[in-house]
Amino acid sequence: MNRIFLPLRSNSGWFIDQNIRNELERRLKNCIIFYDEVVIQDGRYIYRGGEAGNFELFLPGHQYGGDRRELAICETGNEFGVTLGDKKIIWGTAEVVYETDFYPIAYNAGIVEKNYIKWAPIDLPEEIKNTAKEMAKIDIDDDELKQYLPRVDYQQKNILESLYLDSLLSFHIKMPFLTDSRMTPVIYWKNKKIGMHFDKTIEDMFLNAWINIGLPDFGELPWNEVIKLRESKAGQGFRCMVGDISSTIKNTYHEVKDEMELELLVQRSFSKELVLQLRTNLPKPQTAFFNLALNLIPWGGGVVLGSGKDLKDLITKRNSWISFIELENHLKK
Repeated sequence: MNRIFLPLRSNSGWFIDQNIRNELERRLKNCIIFYDEVVIQDGRYIYRGGEAGNFELFLPGHQYGGDRRELAICETGNEFGVTLGDKKIIWGTAEVVYETDFYPIAYNAGIVEKNYIKWAPIDLPEEIKNTAKEMAKIDIDDDELKQYLPRVDYQQKNILESLYLDSLLSFHIKMPFLTDSRMTPVIYWKNKKIGMHFDKTIEDMFLNAWINIGLPDFGELPWNEVIKLRESKAGQGFRCMVGDISSTIKNTYHEVKDEMELELLVQRSFSKELVLQLRTNLPKPQTAFFNLALNLIPWGGGVVLGSGKDLKDLITKRNSWISFIELENHLKK
């Protein structure tokens, strides 16, 4: 079973404003199509940071006192702080604000109770959290890493700690995890300099291969269409195909670590499967496949899908994942 984990801390960057949340929804829609299960850390992560200090709080879903269907607007410039009795321990003006919770998005999408969405009320024990924070404390002084991070110290600290905490949590539950774009340069640095390898999933590479050759982006569809596709027989067949390719590459090429080489393997495996499906399902395999081959270059690069009778006949076989290439018609509606 192929699964992806969505932790809270390292995904806070998605929640800054509605435009960026829209990009998160696009990613989440693709995850639902490509993965058997999407596992979500169940809770709300609250962070306020400023020159005077920073404050963060993780609340498990059942402990959050507000309405989880609503997301707070992340407004900077407001005062925040922590008091001990009458004494202010941390107090200042919030320059960075995160309030991270996947529940409102899942609720609006209508997927909260779907069996392929798993809510995981988990977090790391304090001793392991301290280990992650010590790792961040050591790395934050690296001059090369600093060029990939914001200039402000407390922002550097939050990004590194968030990534390292979630990577340990992901390792604990044995699942790959999704992060926001703030983490990308740190992951690049880790892979290049230290050998702490954050694997890009085969499924994610498959998504890139799918989109890069001109096939439709599921993330552009409305939620009701995504759910319909996910739960269809074709959707099940699609995930089986992706899972088979993923397992083959992981088991056969497990020593390959170069990302570009892995992406090429994914492209080739998908291309072979696509050609096999075309040959198997087309009503006139010889002439129809030749006609389609003139418009379809399955080994990478640009691809243009024809709209002739052969392709239309193929798409009518909706019990096959190959019908997903019709999605460009959905996008025009």
